[in-house]
Amino acid sequence: MSVAVQQMAEYGFDQLPVVIEGRLVGMLSRADIIRYVQVHYELGKR
Repeated sequence: MSVAVQQMAEYGFDQLPVVIEGRLVGMLSRADIIRYVQVHYELGKR
């Protein structure tokens, strides 16, 4: 995930494709990353 965040910041992308074995399986957005960080932060507070 850190590579995705770095590329989004460096190139100004709002989304990146998720590719597994050459096949597009989804898109990763800035909102997805923010949600991931927020959930993990909240779980760590418990």
